[in-house]
Amino acid sequence: MACHNCGGCGAARPEPLNEIENQLLDQLAQNAFLPLCRLLLRSPESKELSFVMSAPVYLPDAAASKETVRAYGAALLSLQKRRYITLDYNVPLSGFDYDAWRRSEYYQGFAFSMEAPGVEPFLEPGSAALTLQGQEALDGTE
Repeated sequence: MACHNCGGCGAARPEPLNEIENQLLDQLAQNAFLPLCRLLLRSPESKELSFVMSAPVYLPDAAASKETVRAYGAALLSLQKRRYITLDYNVPLSGFDYDAWRRSEYYQGFAFSMEAPGVEPFLEPGSAALTLQGQEALDGTE
């Protein structure tokens, strides 16, 4: 049986979740998946040649500030590290309006700041999903 870090064996207890991490887990408990993306710079000649500039990116609203987007990204990475969620850029959410994210202030600022000959900014859609371990954390069994 896996250790749940109860403190009896000397293993450190996991740090408590912060407000944004709890919010994201609650949203995943209600929706099963959350939209996310990563921002890339791609070569116009070779779409396979790309560089990740920011990932994961989750926009709680179209006017989210850089600080807010970074806080959500850090929370998503923390939840992934704890194995509470998976992040997948091969599985975008069907029916989600990623074009609204392309029109967001955050993406427009990224695209403007990355304008350079020989590269193009690109938003690669993806999704986050709750794992069994994440569900157990929500249920308070971990």
